[in-house]
Amino acid sequence: MLRSLVGSEMCIRDRTHTMHISLWLALLLPRCASSNTVETREFPANRRSELQEDVSTKTRDVEILQLLYNATGGPRWLNSQHWLSDQSPCPQNSTSDSTSDDGYYESLYYGVICLGNATVALQLTENALTGSIPGELFGLANLEHIDFVDNVLSGTLPMQLARASKLAYLALESNALSGTVPSALYSLALLQILDLRFNRLSGTVSSSFASLSSLKQLELKGNGFSGSIPSQLSSLANLYSLFLDTNSLSGSIPPELSSLGNLNVMSLHSNSLTGSITNQLSRLGNITGLDLHGNSLSGTVPSELSSLSQLQELYLQINSISGSIPSQLGNLAGQLQFLDLDTNSLSGSIPEAIYNLRRLKFLDLDTNSLGGSISSEIGKLNDLDFLYLQHNCLSGSIPSPLWDLALLQEL
Repeated sequence: MLRSLVGSEMCIRDRTHTMHISLWLALLLPRCASSNTVETREFPANRRSELQEDVSTKTRDVEILQLLYNATGGPRWLNSQHWLSDQSPCPQNSTSDSTSDDGYYESLYYGVICLGNATVALQLTENALTGSIPGELFGLANLEHIDFVDNVLSGTLPMQLARASKLAYLALESNALSGTVPSALYSLALLQILDLRFNRLSGTVSSSFASLSSLKQLELKGNGFSGSIPSQLSSLANLYSLFLDTNSLSGSIPPELSSLGNLNVMSLHSNSLTGSITNQLSRLGNITGLDLHGNSLSGTVPSELSSLSQLQELYLQINSISGSIPSQLGNLAGQLQFLDLDTNSLSGSIPEAIYNLRRLKFLDLDTNSLGGSISSEIGKLNDLDFLYLQHNCLSGSIPSPLWDLALLQEL
C-alpha cells in the first residue's frame, strides 16, 4: 500500500526510494521525476579502458541486437527506429549531442545506450516486446542496464544471465514471465536493482538472494512465490527497499530482518504470514514505510515500534492483532502521516497520545472493538484528511473540534 511513499504502485523510476542509478541514466534517460534526490553512481576516469572492446565488439553487438529484435516481435514494436540498420549501434566515433561527461551516448538504435563501441544499456520500456528473452542477449559483454518494464514478454528467465557479469540494473516488471528464478541470477555480484514485480514467477524466495551483496532494491511483488521469507536476506547490508508483497508467502516474519540498517521501505502485505510482529523491527532505524497488512498476524502492536523515528507510514490492517493501541505510538509525532489498524481485534480506548500525531493525514481504526469516547483532543490533528472510526463500540457525542478540521475530506 504505502500510499505516499510508493503511491499507486508507481514504476521503479517514480518511487521516492529510487536510488543508485548510473549518472548516464539520470542524464540521458529521464523518465519520471522523483520527489527525493536520486543518488548517482560515478564511474572511474578509466571506465572506458575497462570495457571489453575489440574488433569483433561492433559485429557481435549488431548480431545480438538483431536476434533480440527478431525474438521479441520487433516488427510490432512501438518504436524500432534504426534496429534494422546495418550500421553499428555504437559507432566509436559518435558525436551525439547527448553524450555525457563520462562518454555515454544514445545510440541511433532506439533505447540503446553506448560507451565507446559497446552496448551498455537497453531501455525498451512500454514498447510491445513479446515472446521470450533470448539467452544470447547476455552475450553483450558490457551490459550494465536492462529495462524491459511494461511489455508482454513470456517464458522463463534465461540461465545465460550469469554471462552478464557487469549487470547492475535489471527491471522486468509487468510482463508475463513464468517459472522460477534461475540460479544464474545469484551470481550477478554487481546487481543493485532487481525488479521482477507483476509477473507469473513461482517457487520460493531463495536464500541465495543473500549472495547479491550489492543489492539495494529487491522487488518481487505480485508473483506466485510461496514458502517462508528466508532469514538470510538479513545479510543484504545495502538493501534500501524490500517488496515481497502480494505473493503466497507463509510463516513468520524473520526477526533477523531487523538488522537491515539501511532499509527504507519494507512491504510484506497480502501474503499468508502468521505469528506476531516481532519487536525486533524497532531496530530498523531508517525505515519510513512498513506495510504488513492483509496477512494473518496475531499478538499485539509492539510498543517498541514507537522508536522508529523516521516512520511515515504504518499499515497493519486486516490481520488478527488484539490488545490495545499502544500509547507509545504518540512518540511518532515527528514523522507519522499514515496509520491504518482497521479490521483487527483491537480493544480498549483510543489513547490520548494518538492525538499528538500532528502530521497525521490518514487514520483508520475501523472494524475493531474499541470503546470509550472520542476525545476533543482530536482537534489537534490539523493535517488530517481521512478519519475512519466506524464499526467499533465508541460512545458519547462527536466532539465539536472534529468539525474544525479544515482538511478533513472523509469521515
